Amino acid sequence: MKKIKVFVAGIHFVGIQNYISECLDELEFEFIPESALEYRIHECDVLIPAMSKIDANLIEKAQNLKLIHQWGAGLDGVDIVAATKKGIYVANVPTANTGNAESVAEWSIMAAIALARGFPYIQNNVYNAVGWGCPVGISLIGKKALIIGFGGIGRAIAQRLKSFGVHIWAIKQNLDNKLVEQYKLEAIGRPDNLEKYLPLVDYVFLALPLNKETQNLINSNNIFKFKKGAFLINPSRGDIVEKQALIDALNKNHLGGVALDVFWKEPPDKEDFFDMKNVIVTPHIAGVTDVSYKAIAFYVCENIKRVFEGKKPLNCVNC
Repeated sequence: MKKIKVFVAGIHFVGIQNYISECLDELEFEFIPESALEYRIHECDVLIPAMSKIDANLIEKAQNLKLIHQWGAGLDGVDIVAATKKGIYVANVPTANTGNAESVAEWSIMAAIALARGFPYIQNNVYNAVGWGCPVGISLIGKKALIIGFGGIGRAIAQRLKSFGVHIWAIKQNLDNKLVEQYKLEAIGRPDNLEKYLPLVDYVFLALPLNKETQNLINSNNIFKFKKGAFLINPSRGDIVEKQALIDALNKNHLGGVALDVFWKEPPDKEDFFDMKNVIVTPHIAGVTDVSYKAIAFYVCENIKRVFEGKKPLNCVNC
């Protein structure tokens, strides 16, 4: 049997290979630098976009491609219309019940606690033997949080925050008031309620996809409506936050701190504000855990098998 050729667009997220190889033997697997993808996309049967942009021009060059399958949920970089016209399936992995939502939620809680306790800079107190017993940390107990986006990841964050005694508000595009009781929320509102909730909360978690409606959702018009000293945690997509607005809010000490696992370009340009004491940055690893990668690999491999057996993939967005 001819091996199925799978390309990962880009040279990052190297842990993918080990997990996918354990699930399916019939694969010829390769990481392709974005700069070379347009010259080699005609070779592959399956494409994993990772964080690369898969546009109509690139898709047009694909001769054997049968499936574009995201390693995770986000498909904002894939031209789904162009893929559909060319008869290429596009699929992703649900965040809920695959370990992905749970892993991102764990990172989000870690980031919230770390910011409130002064990481990473307090480690320097130990290294330099100064400031012993300082600073006085901010506890999660009794604090207020707003989760913007209340799908799989948002709900996983809420479940974990409740264990710390946090009061939670949520924003969801399609309102479902049953979620208030189910997740013990203070309230749930639509995106037009955002500015009503921002002044109330100590933590803002972004847990939503990037699209035309969510791009620059946090911007110069509303970032100074955050409660002074509030923390912003973003494991979703960089462009949900207007970069200059974020920098201004940090420089003016309006925000207590920010944790970013995603950026406006990835890998990002070195930004001066990355070195600020109240900024935590990580290399897009919120969902990168043993549990999530094992589940995602199983899901991707199952869909590869389905497509090459003449079946439609699960969680197909253009079937």
